[in-house]
Amino acid sequence: MVKTSDHLPRWNDQRFHNSTQVAINYSIVNIYAYSAAIPLSVIGFIANLLLLYLIKSDRHFRSMTYNLIQISVISDLLSLMGTMTGFTLVAAVKIGYFWGSILCKCLLFTIFISYGVSITTLCMISIDRYLAIVKPISVTTLKYKKRLVYVGQCLGCLITLGIALPILYLANVYREDTKFCDVPNVSVSTAVYLVLQGVFMYLIPMLILVITYGKIVKYQTHYVQPGQNRATYEKYFKAAVNSSENTLRPLHINLISNKIINP
Repeated sequence: MVKTSDHLPRWNDQRFHNSTQVAINYSIVNIYAYSAAIPLSVIGFIANLLLLYLIKSDRHFRSMTYNLIQISVISDLLSLMGTMTGFTLVAAVKIGYFWGSILCKCLLFTIFISYGVSITTLCMISIDRYLAIVKPISVTTLKYKKRLVYVGQCLGCLITLGIALPILYLANVYREDTKFCDVPNVSVSTAVYLVLQGVFMYLIPMLILVITYGKIVKYQTHYVQPGQNRATYEKYFKAAVNSSENTLRPLHINLISNKIINP
């Protein structure tokens, strides 16, 4: 009996030591993850910068579609500048709770704004292509297409700003881990906000993309311009829809899933 009681505290001490070691390793892995994200952000920044230079320097890229692409590229550049700065600070500097909280709020706000502008731009491009291909000679296309697309872009950006502003209040870091950015306190109102954010910034844009490109695909299956191959059109637009669905998985959807799994 004495040996058993003596063994129990040792087992507890070993268990405590292991849990402490796991926490230390997690912090190190966290720093490595931020460090690995820095070169990826640099590559993305350079690629977007080259794309912006190409669009600006070539006179053939003067249509409304390329103007919308410029908006998306500039938004991505600003977002990448913010994330590169944040990742560098987190990886290289020991951050206290106050500055960690400010950095967390700014990073999430920048990411949400950039994503909202980009997805709005993709939606406006899809509407522009729909009007140009399916209804090229309608009164709406001839008179109001540019106005409709630009007003839609401005409205989408305003909605994005309104949706992203609450994250400045909700986002924060943990006192025991000032490098982990999250929404630590999830009340009922916060959960409703996160769900609505997912609806407005992911579900509705995806529906717009699927519907517009779906109508284009349907139209192209029944009409082929002289000298063009029907299969080429179908392959192009189906690839565009699949690419939009597979690549645009926003941060807030993962955040909601994480809170449901780990309340």
